[in-house]
Amino acid sequence: MAITIITTNISIKTMTETTMKLKLFLLLLATALLTSLSGCTVSGPGIKIRPPIHVEGGGAPGHCPPGQAKKGRC
Repeated sequence: MAITIITTNISIKTMTETTMKLKLFLLLLATALLTSLSGCTVSGPGIKIRPPIHVEGGGAPGHCPPGQAKKGRC
């Protein structure tokens, strides 16, 4: 009878240690996951506004589109 009690105590102690090791492993895994995600940023949709483009003149000086010189428009 004494042998059975000792065996039971060892078995319970081993299960408790296994459970504690599993909980510690999960805690370390969760910590590693949260640490790896802490450098990430999340940004929503946005609009990039650029300054307006000013175009002066119709092109390079002396340039006449094809067919326009014959009509006298250049």
